[in-house]
Amino acid sequence: MSALPAGDTTEGNLPGREGIPPLTGFTVAVTAERRQAEFADLLRRRGARVVCASTLGTEFVDEPHIEEETRAFLDGGHDVFVVTTGAGFTTWLQIADGLGIGAALRRALAEAPIITRGAKARGAVRAAGLHEAWSAPSETMAELVDHLLAEGVEGRRIAVQAHGDPDDPELERLRDAGARLQVVVVYRWGPPRDRDRAGRLVQAVATGTIDALTFTSQPAVGGFLQIAEESGLGERVAAELRSNVVVACIGPVCAAPLAAKEIPAVYPQRARLGDLVRLLTDVVPERRAICAKIGGGVLEVRGHGFVWNGAFHPLPPAPTVLARTLVANAGRVVSRAELAKVLNCPPGSRGVEMAVARLRRALPDPSFVQVVIKRGYRIRTDGVEYES
Repeated sequence: MSALPAGDTTEGNLPGREGIPPLTGFTVAVTAERRQAEFADLLRRRGARVVCASTLGTEFVDEPHIEEETRAFLDGGHDVFVVTTGAGFTTWLQIADGLGIGAALRRALAEAPIITRGAKARGAVRAAGLHEAWSAPSETMAELVDHLLAEGVEGRRIAVQAHGDPDDPELERLRDAGARLQVVVVYRWGPPRDRDRAGRLVQAVATGTIDALTFTSQPAVGGFLQIAEESGLGERVAAELRSNVVVACIGPVCAAPLAAKEIPAVYPQRARLGDLVRLLTDVVPERRAICAKIGGGVLEVRGHGFVWNGAFHPLPPAPTVLARTLVANAGRVVSRAELAKVLNCPPGSRGVEMAVARLRRALPDPSFVQVVIKRGYRIRTDGVEYES
């Protein structure tokens, strides 16, 4: 199996229902660029092995350009000002303060109605001591533009703090309706700074070593899917995401590119990082753990190991895949051919036998895995009628 991207994989210590942290044994990938360390720490405290690999880069525009844009904004006067991102708006104010024109910018902003694209932008406006006239409930540019068009924009001067894509087609709708636009560009989206790490994350998803994949922005989703396509793994990755990986997004706007590819995603009711972590804490064990009653106890197979008697026991990749396959097929014999396929063993190799031997050594009782002569293997589970 492909190696995971390098990074801290320390597991946390937040108590769970079984006496271990709830995400213990699961690998969660964080693709966020901003607040990556905070997000990863919240997951590690809940026991997760965390892989960090940004799939999107943010390139801030140089200060001379921002100064030129800001002075043009101050000189032009505007009927409406649109804030699309909290980070972009806050950065703009900070740069303006450094240039000595921050106070003038705030005065100008206070004179025109401010429209925001969702909660983060609204929060940044309020943190700056300003107030929004309206905020898009769905946090989409389409809804924001619809609102402006409904009010009428012909001849109106509208300034827009761009959200990484100054060529957003939604802005063309305003121009076509006669609006006089000024687009203030603070940053642009680009490829991730560490493309190799992002590529290794794609490989890890394709080879089944990721339990949950998280996104906090729509462009990060697009970046991940683009890297998967360019590496020739697009279809394989999509198949994994549809069947084996919990894909979690910050909200429905973020999840839209996945829905277009029929990839299901979960997201919290509120687009907050803490809510996303709580959602993962509930959903990942529910969807990625598989259990069997055996030997008077419960064997719970997780992403990279198993839980027995309230303790987690890590396993190498091949025995983990073997354990998951046998437990999922409790009550029937799984042939060597089937196991060789899921283990990706070369024909004629002893990969299956080696994986079985390693799993037996790791389990509390080697007899949990039984050999059925000339047929294959099965997990010995309590209360299960075995097929003849």
